[in-house]
Amino acid sequence: MAGELTPAGELEHGQRVTSLDGARGIACLLVLVHHCGRGPGVSLATEIFSRISAAGWIGVDMFFVLSGFLITGLLLDARGRRGGLQRFWSRRALRILPLSYAFLALVFFSPIWRQEPWHAPLLSQQGWFWLYANNWLALWAPSLDHGVLGHFWSLAIEEQFYLVWPFAVLSLTPRRLSHLCVAIFAASLAGHLVAVARGASTDIICSLTPIRLDGLVAGAWLATRRYNRDPRIPARGSHRLPLAAAAVLAVLLAWPVGGFPAGSRWVMSVGFSGLALVFTLFLASVLCAPASAAIRRLCEARPLAYLGRISYGFYIWHAPIVAFLRRHWTRSTSFAACFGFFVAALLISTLVATVSWFAFERPILRLRPSGELALAK
Repeated sequence: MAGELTPAGELEHGQRVTSLDGARGIACLLVLVHHCGRGPGVSLATEIFSRISAAGWIGVDMFFVLSGFLITGLLLDARGRRGGLQRFWSRRALRILPLSYAFLALVFFSPIWRQEPWHAPLLSQQGWFWLYANNWLALWAPSLDHGVLGHFWSLAIEEQFYLVWPFAVLSLTPRRLSHLCVAIFAASLAGHLVAVARGASTDIICSLTPIRLDGLVAGAWLATRRYNRDPRIPARGSHRLPLAAAAVLAVLLAWPVGGFPAGSRWVMSVGFSGLALVFTLFLASVLCAPASAAIRRLCEARPLAYLGRISYGFYIWHAPIVAFLRRHWTRSTSFAACFGFFVAALLISTLVATVSWFAFERPILRLRPSGELALAK
């Protein structure tokens, strides 16, 4: 898998929205449990864990929706401000590049991974990763094992989106931007359907930018509607309808194949776009829920909100941590072994991400110029 992904938190009147941090925390847990999957076990408990793990990749799609919403909202607020585009790119670069480049250097040039069979072939293709174009290796080197960089494909998609999308946001009216989001979403869905019908590989369908924009533009569409105060977006307190719609749609998507198994034709044809709608509805529900609503209390729970706050580092570091644990953990598929593996990966990834945040990321963020476009991340 993959994913952000790159960090983004939203500001409302200069304040961080804690519930969105919690939503990112949920996405982190989904991604981690997916990578901690250990295959079917021998008991009901391990079978349930296996099913949840198999579907955990959807956390990346949740990241996409969140990023599309947050980044588009930030750019809409920048409209008409001098230097808004340059400020956006400089702040994004300072937030994203130092940690990812430090991690790439550690993978490519430190002795830690040199004995791994994937290292030498990956080293010869390292340029794709430094340029954030590694998701296109699905076309040029489809059999390449990405090792502990397997989750960087979603980061590449997001960075490519960040490079182009600001021009659309700053040059179109919010209304026309909303229409553009719908058109791109439809084209992305069509791309999935055509690719599956023509027998394209799973890697191509899952990782090529043009057909993975559905989640990003679905979140962007929600940002344009909210920016326009669209009456079709529920007012605060009217959160139950979008939440119920998200639940029903999720069940309809999962029912034909008994969940969200990665690589199934159903998931690859309509599942990605369907999940984009599910998470957009979920996000709309979170945004309009009153403080007393269960969904709001869940997303504002301190552990989830903290995990969301350090989610970028968590996402970057969790893959090598899971790979390290696999070397030393029992191969048993009992529930105790599976759940223990997940808990260990969660604790260590959180600890490493915390150190990364306080010792590396936050000091670098202090170099950013102050101003209206500051994101509390």
